[in-house]
Amino acid sequence: MGAYKKDIYTEEQAQIADIFKALSNPARLAILENLMLTDNKQFGGLVNTIDLSPSTISYHIQELSSVGLLGVSEDDKKSCSMNVLEEPLNVIVKYCNDAIEEIEKEGLEFEFLCVAQYKFYIKKVKFKES
Repeated sequence: MGAYKKDIYTEEQAQIADIFKALSNPARLAILENLMLTDNKQFGGLVNTIDLSPSTISYHIQELSSVGLLGVSEDDKKSCSMNVLEEPLNVIVKYCNDAIEEIEKEGLEFEFLCVAQYKFYIKKVKFKES
């Protein structure tokens, strides 16, 4: 998705940034949630469910696919099916869990709740009392 100076950032940092960038768009989140929470895996089903034009949905599918969040297979020239791929989501979960450990080492209290279907919520962040 993005271009980075290779000598400054690691490959993992670039991958994580690209995934977060893809996830930062609410239309893309709606597409992912729809695919994860329903049996609908067809492009036509998304067009009927999400209030966006087919070309806009197609653009967002390409963006999600480019960072590895979606696997897209064309069944024929008129339809394609999509699957949410877990590996990039697992990269984000690991990154967040590692960040939590570092925050807690700095004396902060931090609770992180990972809910089914990879929705993330920060439950509480506050300073520990000395």
